[in-house]
Amino acid sequence: FALILLTNPSTLCCNRRGMPESEVVAVDENLREAMRFFGHATGHGCIYDHAGITVVDSGIDYAVFNISLFTVPRVTSRLDFDERLANSEAHFEKRRVRWSHWVCLDLLPLPLRVRADDVFRARGLRRLTEAPAMIAPRLLPPARALPHIRWRAVADAETRIAFAHITSMSFEI
Repeated sequence: FALILLTNPSTLCCNRRGMPESEVVAVDENLREAMRFFGHATGHGCIYDHAGITVVDSGIDYAVFNISLFTVPRVTSRLDFDERLANSEAHFEKRRVRWSHWVCLDLLPLPLRVRADDVFRARGLRRLTEAPAMIAPRLLPPARALPHIRWRAVADAETRIAFAHITSMSFEI
C-alpha cells in the first residue's frame, strides 16, 4: 500500500498488501484532507471542490503544492477520469503554474488502474514518486521523554545552502 506522485512536471496509493477497502478509503480521505493545508499556507492560495475533484492551489508556482485530487463519487470510466483531469488542468493552465495530481490507485476501476501511468502520461503527467502510506488504529504514547524541539531562523548562507540542498534532494527539485 503506497502513495505515488505523478507530476506535470502526481500521488497514487497502491494496495499491495490486500488492505481492506475501508482502510484504503480512510487513507485516501486523510490524504485529501491533509493536502488542503497547501491552499492556506501562503495566504494567496485557494481550494475548490467541483465535479469530482478537489483543486488545491498554493498560490505559488510549485507543482507539489498545487494539487488535484479525485473526490467522490469515485471515477467510473476513462471519460470520467479524463474530464476530471481536464478540469484540474484548466485551472492550473489558466494560472500558468505547475501542478500535480495525487490519487489512490486502488480506488480506480481495474481497467484504469492497470493503465493509470499511460492515462496520466497522455495528459503530460509523469510518475514522480511512490511513497508508503500508513494506517494505525491507535498510536501508543511515547516510550521515553521526547527531546525539546528547538526552532531557529536560518541566519547564515552556509546553513541556508545546506537546507536548500537537503530539500532539493528530498523533493527531487
